[in-house]
Amino acid sequence: MSEQSPRYDVAISFLFDAEPLASEIHSKLTPQLNVFVSSQEQQEIAGTDGLDSFREVFRHRSLLTVVLFQDGWGSTRFTAIEERAIKDRCFEGEWDSLLFVVLDCDDTRPVWLPESVLWLDYSEYGLESLLGAIKSQVQRLGGRVRAETLPEQAARLVRENSQRVESARLIREEGFEAAKEQRNLLFECIAVSVSAIQEQSPELELRVGFRGNRDCVATTSSASILVIFQRSLQSSRSLLTVREYIGRMILPEEEGRLRSTVHPENHNDRNFRIDHQNDIGWCWSESEAEGPPITTQRLCETSLASLLNLHGKVARGELCLPSEFD
Repeated sequence: MSEQSPRYDVAISFLFDAEPLASEIHSKLTPQLNVFVSSQEQQEIAGTDGLDSFREVFRHRSLLTVVLFQDGWGSTRFTAIEERAIKDRCFEGEWDSLLFVVLDCDDTRPVWLPESVLWLDYSEYGLESLLGAIKSQVQRLGGRVRAETLPEQAARLVRENSQRVESARLIREEGFEAAKEQRNLLFECIAVSVSAIQEQSPELELRVGFRGNRDCVATTSSASILVIFQRSLQSSRSLLTVREYIGRMILPEEEGRLRSTVHPENHNDRNFRIDHQNDIGWCWSESEAEGPPITTQRLCETSLASLLNLHGKVARGELCLPSEFD
C-alpha cells in the first residue's frame, strides 16, 4: 500500500463466516469512521500485492484493529497474514490498538493474547455495545468520531428501514422452518453443554431429557428448566418458553417408571419468538423485554446459567425446596 493510501480508523479481521457481521459494522460506522473491511475495499486493493496490502493495513494503516474471533482465525491464508501483522504491532507495545470480539464463548483464546487486551463477548453484548466500544477506543487512541451529516443520516435511515423490511419478509416467509431449525439447534446445544458440565461437576447430578422435538428438560438435584416449543404456522406466533422450577423434575423418559416425592415449583418464565437480524442471522427476541435479540447458542448458555443459579440459591438456603407430598 502506498504512502498516499488512506489511514483507517478501524480495520476488521474475520473469517468468511463472519463477513455479514463485518459488513454490518462497516455499514453502521462508515458515516463516522473510516473502516477497512476487505470485501468492501476491492478497488483499493486492486493493482497491489493483496498480501502486502492486508499486512500494511493491520500493521501500520489503522488506529484500531477489531478481530471477530472464531476458532480457525489465524489459520487461513489471509487471517494468518493479518494475525502476524497484529502480533508484530502488539509485541512492540501497541496492545491498546487491539479489540478482540469473541463470537462463540466456547472458542479457545489465543495463547499469545494477554488478559489485559479488550475482550468482548458478542453473544452477550450485541452489536450496539460493540459499536460503542469501537468508537470509544478509537477516541482513546486519538481518532475522531465525525458527526453524521444530514445526507448520511437520511441514507442510514433508508438502509436500516430496508433491512427491517427484509427481516420481516424472511420471518414471514421462512420463519416457521427457521424456528424449528433453531429449536433443534438449541436442544443440541443444551445436550452438549450438559454433557460437559456432567463430566466436570458430577456432584450436581445434572441430567437432560427430551420429549421428541417438542420439550427439553434439564434438571439438577434441586432445580430444573423446561424448554417448550409451541409451533404455529404463523411464524410470529411460534413461541419458545424457558420455564424455571425449584425442585428436581422427572425426565420425559422416566415418566411412568419413577415417582417424584415433590411437585417442582414454577419460579420464572421467559418467552421468545424467532427473529432475524442482519448481523447475526436467525435469533430469538424475548417477549416483553427490551434487550437485544440473542443467538441460539447464547440462549442455551443463559438458560443453563439460570438453572445453575437456581441450584446455587437452593444450596445456600436462599430458596426452599417444595414440601414433600404423600
